Amino acid sequence: MALPEPENAYYPTEEEIRDTLLRTIKLAYLRRGKPVNVLPGSDHHISCTAMARVVALAFANNKVALRDISPLTAKGENLIKLARVFGVEPRPPSGAAGYAVVSCSGSVVIPGGFVSTAKNGKKYATVAPVTVSKGQTVAIQAKNTGKDTDQEAGTVLSWDSAAVGALASTAVVALGGLKGGNNGDDDETLRDRLLARLAFPAAAGNWSCLKGWAEEASSAVSAAFVYEAVRGPCSVDIALVRAEGDRTLGSPVIAQVAASVAARFPGHVSLNVTSVQPQFVDVSIAAKLPLPVTAGGTGGGWMDAAPWPADDARIALVSGSTITVAVVTAPAKGQRIGIWNPTANKLVEFAITSTPTLVPSGVSFTIAPVAGGVVPAWVIPGLYVSAGAVNLSQYADALYAAFLRLGPGEKSQSPHVLPRALRKPPPDIASIADLTSLLLSSVTNLFPEILSLSWGVRRFAGTMTAITSPPLPVTAAEPPYVLVVRSLAFRKE
Repeated sequence: MALPEPENAYYPTEEEIRDTLLRTIKLAYLRRGKPVNVLPGSDHHISCTAMARVVALAFANNKVALRDISPLTAKGENLIKLARVFGVEPRPPSGAAGYAVVSCSGSVVIPGGFVSTAKNGKKYATVAPVTVSKGQTVAIQAKNTGKDTDQEAGTVLSWDSAAVGALASTAVVALGGLKGGNNGDDDETLRDRLLARLAFPAAAGNWSCLKGWAEEASSAVSAAFVYEAVRGPCSVDIALVRAEGDRTLGSPVIAQVAASVAARFPGHVSLNVTSVQPQFVDVSIAAKLPLPVTAGGTGGGWMDAAPWPADDARIALVSGSTITVAVVTAPAKGQRIGIWNPTANKLVEFAITSTPTLVPSGVSFTIAPVAGGVVPAWVIPGLYVSAGAVNLSQYADALYAAFLRLGPGEKSQSPHVLPRALRKPPPDIASIADLTSLLLSSVTNLFPEILSLSWGVRRFAGTMTAITSPPLPVTAAEPPYVLVVRSLAFRKE
């Protein structure tokens, strides 16, 4: 369907409307060969001014109305009403779910609804009664909703009751963490879902219909991708992703989505709902930026006259505040560099605090965080180093946000099931899966000082093996892979 485009419409101002009316009157009188007074203060000028005010108000109301009915510009209640016309409802907040590792003496029975509390005050209850021994896990679900119900693996939970005598007072969040907490759909999330519905109309259980059902089941699901008949006739696979971290969702969310889709998709033979498998990658981006004003440039780009590194620089060794980078060209003392924090997914800037020395494995020097403190423990061998730039951290944030919009790859390359089993929506239409120039364009479009970006390295994390596309899973029944950044850096082109 065609979408309204308020920006392309012409909305004259009150003065333009008045002047148009006055010109029309003057032209009509001239054609009759009669003089006419249209100057300010004349009857015609007063009448046309009054009419222009009414017409301008109508134009303004029309402009607002068009904005409120366009999926591209509607906001708040207007967006919700518009989305409902096409069967898209805002999703409520969701709570995180996952598993906790228990500690106990012997074997104990933990009742369903047994409550524990995390350090941030969020409460979690066991999903069902379960008999466990020390070191085993129990499924838990947040009693609250919201993004802050997510917990990292290793988080300590305290049981609210001592009714189970042999059970230790605390448990620990199991590997994988508690995931699925979400604050519900904001305007932009709802807009994206509405545009997807308009782009891919849902009907009669087609792939777009399945995608919509999967995404409607929980606000924890950022996007769903469909693989039709990838495991044979009458089978359908759905892969779910979230828009943060390693992109994976926990089994409770997957089970919730699977049950919801199955209930709305009667008669299916084989439905396989999974999350995705993260394939971590290391990337380095070659950037062409302006030099500082002191070096004859226009400024706003590189911090130093000779930005370092100008090569793909990988940390080879770390010893306290001393790092060794595997390059042959040394930087200067005082220069700024950046290193991506793979835990917090943020780029941290450092200053070189010693005169670099050449060593057999590269260049060695000490560093200190620009924000103060000591060199953190996450600075490890294998991470890449960025050259100092005025907006370096913003570049990294923008590129990371682009990574979070990547979709999973394919689940099969068998000619017997393709092309029907290709991922839907296709990567060339929505949610690209590969590391291409399209990913970099999302950064260059945001920063006018960037003259160009190109790929330096694209490698499997911690290796020297190149990668541009997600690998295939071992079997079509397994979750597809999605590329997730572990280390990223920007260097001089």
